[in-house]
Amino acid sequence: MSDWLGEIKKRMKGPMLSASMTNRVRYDMERLISEVERFQQKDGLRTREHN
Repeated sequence: MSDWLGEIKKRMKGPMLSASMTNRVRYDMERLISEVERFQQKDGLRTREHN
């Protein structure tokens, strides 16, 4: 799998982005990331075949 999800997480932790992000957006992003991770675990075998 490409590491775009890890890249998003890294950027969310960066000081510049954190300062400009509202708590609401941050919450939505974290929820989205956890949904994607859960889906990837469920879909793990197929994901590995594609990459």
